[in-house]
Amino acid sequence: MTKSNGVMKIEEIIYNETPRLLVLYDRDQHDIVRIIAEVLGQKYVAAETLDGAAGQPDNAVIGLDNGAISYSEDVRRVKRTVSTTHCIDVQDLRDEERTSYCDYEYLYTQRQFVRRDVARFLSFILGQIKPHDDLKKKARTTLLSTTFPDIRAALPNLDILSVGADSVELRVDLLQESEMGSPSPAIPSIKYVGEEVMLLRQRSELPMIFTTRCTRENGRFPMDDPMLFYKYLRKALQWGCEYIDVELWLPEEIRTRLAAEKGSSRIISAWHDLSGTFKWSSAEAQQLFKQGAIHGDIVKMIALVNTTEENYELEYFRSIIQTTFAHPPL
Repeated sequence: MTKSNGVMKIEEIIYNETPRLLVLYDRDQHDIVRIIAEVLGQKYVAAETLDGAAGQPDNAVIGLDNGAISYSEDVRRVKRTVSTTHCIDVQDLRDEERTSYCDYEYLYTQRQFVRRDVARFLSFILGQIKPHDDLKKKARTTLLSTTFPDIRAALPNLDILSVGADSVELRVDLLQESEMGSPSPAIPSIKYVGEEVMLLRQRSELPMIFTTRCTRENGRFPMDDPMLFYKYLRKALQWGCEYIDVELWLPEEIRTRLAAEKGSSRIISAWHDLSGTFKWSSAEAQQLFKQGAIHGDIVKMIALVNTTEENYELEYFRSIIQTTFAHPPL
């Protein structure tokens, strides 16, 4: 993730032994900065202005009240990794414009285990843990897909459901946000999705797959606005989701931008054909894999088959790909 003014590159964030963080917090929520500093083993310095954050020692976490920022774009001038934080069960003060200028966004609730959540979030975005490196060594992996309108419905049984799973998928397109007396919108709001990501992360330490499936591929996200996909997937990167599912039909420009901004997250390049006519023995199959491999850390290809022979063709295709391409995994 490179800021528009070239101040900070993701390589510097991940491999710098001393993380240089500016943490923005909401009114009366400065305690989250203290917790972040303690988790990192750094001291906490309170700043009153963005200019006051400059010149502070590298081995300090700088905290600044969100209300002290007059112009959101000024955040880009800070030569630090910027994460805005919001405690959503106190007062919702999220500002999407301001967040768009930050590297990350951490959402939390006032509860006992916030320190554990902070440690996981920081260790992932700073590249100290790399779940993909472990998963790609396994011969076979399993994901648990949550297809609930509200993830709260799954939480009581999540520990049992996820036994043996290597990752958990949040089907964002299947989430349904509703208020008393009003119908559910077709697409859940960014704020609602952020809370769902937060709740799932609080209850499961499995790597999270953030999926926005389109209508053509058995989902609910409309295909007439590709930038809508970018908007939500970009937020998933800011929330520190371990994987984002990027559909292969999306314009090259969008897939390129997401690849450049992914930071520690990994991209699953996804393609689906539900027509029942696709042939794994066709030249198109290998071409689709090559296309997905350009930006994908994983290539996922899904097609319906009708006969046992087609399964044999799939296995032959899989063996060809695995012997021909060392990366990425299929």
